[in-house]
Amino acid sequence: MTTNNGSSTSPLTAVVLINWNNFEDTSECLDSLQKSTYENIQIIVVDNGSTDNSLSRLQSKFENVKYVSLDENEGFPAANNAGIEFALENGAEYVFLLNNDTIVPEEDDVLKNLVTYMETNEQVGIVSPLVTYYPETHLVWFSEGSIDWITGKIQHTNMGKSKQSCNLQMYICNDCIPGCAMMIRSELFDRVGLLDPSYFLRFSDTEFSLRALNSGYDLVTDTSVEIFHKASSSSGSKFDLSYYQSRNRWHLIRDYFPKISLLFYFWWLIKATANRGLHRDFSAITDLFWGAKDGILGRKGKVVPPSNRIE
Repeated sequence: MTTNNGSSTSPLTAVVLINWNNFEDTSECLDSLQKSTYENIQIIVVDNGSTDNSLSRLQSKFENVKYVSLDENEGFPAANNAGIEFALENGAEYVFLLNNDTIVPEEDDVLKNLVTYMETNEQVGIVSPLVTYYPETHLVWFSEGSIDWITGKIQHTNMGKSKQSCNLQMYICNDCIPGCAMMIRSELFDRVGLLDPSYFLRFSDTEFSLRALNSGYDLVTDTSVEIFHKASSSSGSKFDLSYYQSRNRWHLIRDYFPKISLLFYFWWLIKATANRGLHRDFSAITDLFWGAKDGILGRKGKVVPPSNRIE
């Protein structure tokens, strides 16, 4: 890894990772980033209120990394914003938001290729590499984000399929890109702002993508480069999966989709409830409806589940 020495002609690119009580994954991700040959990189780890000793362990192992420490868990978008602001203050031209449960393979110079693409395609505001599962790296996790603008359905096209069966184009235009791996042109933040911290978890990356899209920027996947994602590592608690997904889906549809899409939200809620009922996950059903209620009432931000909630 080559850090900024003030004389490089390559654009300063900041990589922002969030750590929350997870030394192992964050360390493995940082190990993979250390092998990058990109000439002008700044790696920023935002510790999101960890309560274990993971931050001190990371600081001891990776002395060439910049650290931003938050007093408490402020959520995915707010933690990313802290890293983005640090990067912009230090003159970064590109900011690469990267989940800490990813691995950047040594054989692909991901940063160099993504930056080169951005430098020659000024209309592109966000670019993502191809993301595959880990350790099943032959299976696609993300190649294309598509949205049904009537129903509000958001999906990763080709998720779970083998790379060979997808016949992927080298460059794919998207409706949205996940925050797992999104390289963002710094000027985009001046145009549309940072991630919306009121989402706390779930859909903040989609909402940011829609703001970029509505401002005239293209969102592209460069499938010539690839990273690996341990998808289950960052899935969150059962409460997070149900409550924030239900609440923030309502907010997103209400703010960006036609009013008729709200009817499809309730159809999604029925199907999600039935699915959890089949698995006898009754606490998740409660969380879904709690999230729907709070969404309709306009509640946002962090919510602490009740102490008597049954897992």
